[in-house]
Amino acid sequence: MQHDYFRITRVTTTTYSISLTSDPTPLYRIEVDSHPSADPAIQVFDLFSPLPVATARLNPAVTTTTTCTNNPAGDNPKWRPITLQAYSILPLVVIPGMGTVERSVRWQHTTKYSTHLELWLREPLFGISAGGAPGTMPWRDMLLARYGVEGVGFSADRVLEVRRGGGIEFELGVVVQAFAILEMDRRKKAKKAK
Repeated sequence: MQHDYFRITRVTTTTYSISLTSDPTPLYRIEVDSHPSADPAIQVFDLFSPLPVATARLNPAVTTTTTCTNNPAGDNPKWRPITLQAYSILPLVVIPGMGTVERSVRWQHTTKYSTHLELWLREPLFGISAGGAPGTMPWRDMLLARYGVEGVGFSADRVLEVRRGGGIEFELGVVVQAFAILEMDRRKKAKKAK
């Protein structure tokens, strides 16, 4: 139940940086191309490589919105779709030191008109019902990440809370999928406004 907290900072109209909330040193740079024909529309770069470490391809430039968190510029990238209902697959390290497993997830807005998002696991990690012990909150175990954190007396719009232990590909997946969902929402609103 430990989390990392990342601050998303807008650098330009199309570029963001990500750092820990406790340390302003940038960890990643995110580039968002809002033009509908842009492919890829979202790219995440670390500070040491000119090649993206995660990428999102959005409709209508491609028929299905997809994300890649493992060598998107390489020879054999692994693309995972995001449906219109914001269902997707993310790789998770379930047992430290072991390989990743893919699990079904769903992004949802905290309120109908909010840019705040929550990422929920759609199935138990170990194939066991989420019943839990008496007095526990098993549903909380299914919450993997939040974009935009609110509580009594505070609001942090551009803070990303990610549950620890899922691995780097999981964290990159959370970042690129959150940006993909927000950009898809922005495009839908822009289309309705026309």
